[in-house]
This record gives sequence, structure tokens and C-alpha cells, in this order.
Amino acid sequence: MNDKIYLAKLLRKYIKDFEKEVLFVCVGTDKNTGDALGPMVGTLLKKEGFTNVMGTLLNPVHAKNIHEAVKIVNKEHKDKVVIAIDASITKDINHVGLIDIKKEPLLPGTGVGKNLPKIGDIRIVGIINSYKEGDEFFALENTRLGKVYNLAVQIVDIISLAIDKNNDKENTNIEIAS
Repeated sequence: MNDKIYLAKLLRKYIKDFEKEVLFVCVGTDKNTGDALGPMVGTLLKKEGFTNVMGTLLNPVHAKNIHEAVKIVNKEHKDKVVIAIDASITKDINHVGLIDIKKEPLLPGTGVGKNLPKIGDIRIVGIINSYKEGDEFFALENTRLGKVYNLAVQIVDIISLAIDKNNDKENTNIEIAS
């Protein structure tokens, strides 16, 4: 189970370390249910009023265009802390449904053997399914949309607790009780 308050505090702490505006880069594709987590989060963030978002269901950042996205981020958004969001798969079925936040770049495609450029200063991954060796793509393609949506909503809730959507910076208006 994900402790939203703990994860929001963690995210807020990581953002505070950078003291910059936030840019969300939501990685994945709408063509694959399991890999739609990132674009689904991006779409929900936009709906919630966040403005600095790359990667939505209608305009995804995926394996074929991530090199261009990295160039844009490095050229036009050097002044922002980049939070990269993506789906992940695991061999441990007990980790399915968990959200992991780390102060490190995202390495998209790693779970399916792709060699894509790293992106971000902070990464948020939602573990959407488990797999057996050699079945990575099967696991992504056979993930229930409801599970992906549920994780997307949880990630957006965590972000909304941690960040003020009016200026995409640390949310200092909401006190998170321990």
C-alpha cells in the first residue's frame, strides 16, 4: 500500500533541494495499456491545472520521440527541476501497485531491454505488473487499465499534496500532518 502522505513529503523534500520550478515529463505510450501510466498522469496533471507538463495521452513522450524530448528539456527547461514519471514492471508480485520516488534520473525502457536516454532529476515510477523472464512485453500489454488508472490517480494525488499547481513549486500552503 502506498502512503500518500509519506510519499508527498519525500517528493516535497526532493523538490526543495533544487529550489526551482517543476517540469513533469510523463513517459509512455497510449498504444500499450501498461505503458500508458506516464501519459495518463500527464493528462490528469493538466486537468488538475498543472502547466509544466510534457507527455499526455494525446501527445505522449515515448521511445520514438524521447531523444527529442530530452533535447527540448536540456535547451528550454534548464532552469527547472525535472520530475520524470513512468510505468515499471517487477519480478516480485508483492511490489505490484507500489509507487517509488527517488532523487535520480529515470531510465525509461530498462524493464523491457531498451537503451533510451535518462531523463529527469527526480523519478516517480508506478509498478503496474509483474513478469517472468522473457515475458516483459506480455506483462505490459496485459495490464488492466483500471490498475494503471488507479496508480495514475494516486501519483497525481501525491504530486498535488507536494506541489502548488499555481506555480509548479513546492506547496507551502498545505500542511501535511504526520
